[in-house]
Amino acid sequence: MNRINPQTGGFPAYIPTDYVFLQAAFKEAIQGLIKLYGDNFVITGAEIDLFNNRLNSGWLCWNGEIMRVDEVTGSEFTALLAIADKVWVADEFVDPSIGPVTYADAVAKPSHMIRRAKIVSEATVDGDAFVLYAQMNKIKLETNLNIGFGTFSPNIGSVGTFTGYVKDLNVLRFHGIVTVIGGVSLIPPVPLFQLPLQYYPQTDMFYVVGGVFAAGDLFGRLRINGASSSNPGRVELLTPFQTGDKIALDGVQFRLV
Repeated sequence: MNRINPQTGGFPAYIPTDYVFLQAAFKEAIQGLIKLYGDNFVITGAEIDLFNNRLNSGWLCWNGEIMRVDEVTGSEFTALLAIADKVWVADEFVDPSIGPVTYADAVAKPSHMIRRAKIVSEATVDGDAFVLYAQMNKIKLETNLNIGFGTFSPNIGSVGTFTGYVKDLNVLRFHGIVTVIGGVSLIPPVPLFQLPLQYYPQTDMFYVVGGVFAAGDLFGRLRINGASSSNPGRVELLTPFQTGDKIALDGVQFRLV
């Protein structure tokens, strides 16, 4: 990584080019590291969450630059959800906690800039400085997935050190074991969890999954509702089961379009 090489003899107290040089040095090193995954990918969060009605906060890499994503809720989220041609863009503004800085020439100038990634309509973007929402790759490994959201009834849950999903290239793969922790005799279909919007399969997907079920069966049926379903993206168990039953998710996978 490039660096400043301090010398004796009275190094100047303020040289703007030094700040630019240091910033570029760190940026170059980080860009070299993230090239392993490409130029555009989600690091954590930054997903449309239909159950909590929000855009989750997080971090992503946009055109080779790591940027934070702020949470969006309320009417702003409703407006965001209605956008048909969603794209990620960079939003730059002066840090409101500091504001413009008055320089020695008595002129207030914007010196501390905040850069965030946000979702807008492609139609509002001037030029090609954007990344399509649906094409933003995801490398984040989702762990301790929230099995059984509060809006589902009855609720179920999971135990174990690893339960969730990961996007591997263009394939969504599931991992882990779900253990029923609520209910007595649950009648299918019973919702397990909800996939983010960009991970909806085009059509309903059906799987045979291993497990230990109420009637002593060692296999059960799992369905992932497609984009045209009445409950798109919902993962449901189609086999009757009871408290204490276990369902293995390993091996469940499908290719994203």
